[in-house]
Amino acid sequence: MLAGPAVNLPTLYDSHRLVVAPTRFASGIPYRVFEAASFGVPVVATSLLCEQMGWKDNTELLATDAGDPSGFAARVVALYRSESLWTRLREAAMARLRRDNDRSSYIQKIQALLSAHHSSDDTGAEKPAIASASRPAIRNRPSFSQGSCQT
Repeated sequence: MLAGPAVNLPTLYDSHRLVVAPTRFASGIPYRVFEAASFGVPVVATSLLCEQMGWKDNTELLATDAGDPSGFAARVVALYRSESLWTRLREAAMARLRRDNDRSSYIQKIQALLSAHHSSDDTGAEKPAIASASRPAIRNRPSFSQGSCQT
């Protein structure tokens, strides 16, 4: 079923238990995988995306080769059915995102770049401050006690 344009991403992600990223060919940043993980939704992806991201299979997400559709489907079913696997992957992915994208680290790096630039022209102008934004709280996901694929 196609849902059409997503108007409210938190509501969309809150209503889904997992995200499937069956990418066979890719270039650039797998933004949708990072986005899903940032909303607390675990991901099953191809090994290609796993490698691009530098994440580990069975640690931050589940991954299998794009040429193994049965293995990919088995991973989707396993994640859908296992609350402990779902919780472990969710927590690990969010921890990885926090570690790799720490706001204070970004702020320090950007301020260092701006300081280096401003000191090279030595105008004496005040350096711009980098604003901090907050992330919405992660909501609860669909219950594992509901649905037809339960163990």
